[in-house]
Amino acid sequence: MLLEPELLPFLKGERFSHAVRASFLNTPLVDRISWLEKKVAGKRVIHVGCVDHLPLIEQKRAQGQWLHARLCAAAQRCTGIDINAEGIRHLKSLGYQDVHACSLLGNDVPDLSEERWDTMVLGEMIEHTDDPVAFLTNLAEAYRGAVESVILTTPNAFSLQNMGNAVRGVEVINSDHRYWFTPYTLAKVLQRAGLEPKELDFVSSSSLHVGGLRSALRRQLQVRCPALRDTLVVEARIA
Repeated sequence: MLLEPELLPFLKGERFSHAVRASFLNTPLVDRISWLEKKVAGKRVIHVGCVDHLPLIEQKRAQGQWLHARLCAAAQRCTGIDINAEGIRHLKSLGYQDVHACSLLGNDVPDLSEERWDTMVLGEMIEHTDDPVAFLTNLAEAYRGAVESVILTTPNAFSLQNMGNAVRGVEVINSDHRYWFTPYTLAKVLQRAGLEPKELDFVSSSSLHVGGLRSALRRQLQVRCPALRDTLVVEARIA
């Protein structure tokens, strides 16, 4: 789905409202990794943060839930970047040779701008940055002309878990997170950074095949109310 075209003047700062209204379409429920697989299928991809959490790689591989493996299987080519040098060494020991230990915007990054890439995947990263607009602006400037689009995933501020916690008067959050995002605020950040949102959706953070009554009831709520899903995903063009 996309936010309504009527919101574009507000996203660009051309119009102002203290109560602008953004409506959400009821899109089919899919899990985060399946959504990303479909987006990168047959494409040339840069996967930023490819290691994930080193102690969990083997468990996720066994469950078929390790993102880098799934992206590599779907894409024409998937090159990985991560600041975790130990993790990159482990990935190479597993047979993933097209991976690099470096920072995305650092001087040590391989010269990926010499090639053309369809998209860059940044999973669960934007909420960890001190200044998301500056980060995305620098990214767009560094990779403009080399990368066509950026795909971001981030926890959804409206998620069912967050709403339930709010009713109980608590917030449960990763201690390194700086922000919660909604569809409008995420689109606003992208627009300010010179990125043009192409598609935005709510997805489940976990596999839809997990059993149990509680999981089934949760999925039913997320099917009926997409804004209660765990994760926001957005693809944005580098203008």
